[in-house]
Amino acid sequence: MLKDTINPTIDLYKRAAEILGKVSFNLNIRSIDVGLTQMQTEYGLRPCWAILYQAEGVLIGSENYITQITVITDPFIIDEALLNALSAGCDLIRASRAQTMNGRIEK
Repeated sequence: MLKDTINPTIDLYKRAAEILGKVSFNLNIRSIDVGLTQMQTEYGLRPCWAILYQAEGVLIGSENYITQITVITDPFIIDEALLNALSAGCDLIRASRAQTMNGRIEK
């Protein structure tokens, strides 16, 4: 059956890993995971997918890392929208790195 051949979580994981490889400059993505979860909306609980990724970098320190979660409601999201969401997540990691360096932003 078709439902046995399509696994949205695995497909989303592969796409997220590929995109993170493109948008994570100056970061070393050390792990990625995708899982099904739920999000509270005004209409009740709604299923969504959480993309969790951990990054390390020079300014974070070799023993430290930052975890970012990007949540999407559609596992078949178009690549451009997924790229924008993950790029924003990596930007947040870089911004938090800058805060750990007393506000100095790496250039």
